[in-house]
Amino acid sequence: MSLKRLCQVLATCACVTFSTSAAAVVVWDDAGVNDLSNNGLAPTFVSMSVGENIIYGVLDYFSSSSIDRDYFSFAVPDNTVLAAVEVLGNTSLPPGTAVFAIQAGSAVTVSPDAPTANGLLGWLNWTNDATGTNILPSVGSGSNGSTGFVPPLPAGTYSVWLQTDSTFNNGAYGLSFTLAAVPEPAVYLLWVAGLLALASSRSQHSRAQLRRRLTPRST
Repeated sequence: MSLKRLCQVLATCACVTFSTSAAAVVVWDDAGVNDLSNNGLAPTFVSMSVGENIIYGVLDYFSSSSIDRDYFSFAVPDNTVLAAVEVLGNTSLPPGTAVFAIQAGSAVTVSPDAPTANGLLGWLNWTNDATGTNILPSVGSGSNGSTGFVPPLPAGTYSVWLQTDSTFNNGAYGLSFTLAAVPEPAVYLLWVAGLLALASSRSQHSRAQLRRRLTPRST
């Protein structure tokens, strides 16, 4: 295979590997009917894929006569990362704050009455002011005993816990979970090798041209 053809193939692989664009998809819409689980040990599983995965939820005190907690889990597939969690414009939280917490695994084992956040990857008290922002870095800052992390989150299963901070407060939220593809090591190394080969070829070509220019012509 010629160097030019190799570079064309590598460029195609790179474009496919790094492609993360996909239309936003609503993967869950609470709407007061499809209520997410209230049990951290048995969260609702929500299927997500590369791109923006939108969840609309309602924290409804009047329906439950107690603090309404939403628990759901999701999987980040191999060669994929959780790159962002954006608060959408339809979010309407009550005065005060709401809680967003995330734990590795298929359940939230930390009790709402626990004195610390030990066991959680991270958590955040958030308000309507967070609308339009990516809260994942703040969630991962690590406080009150949570592990903390630096985004993006790698492949694995995660569980999310959401609630308002008062028994008598209702709230609605929209969250966009962005999953992005990452290159497989073999493809990435092949791509890098191709770039190095191209750079080497150009360097050799430049040196050859320089030698021809410096070599005296016979008369």
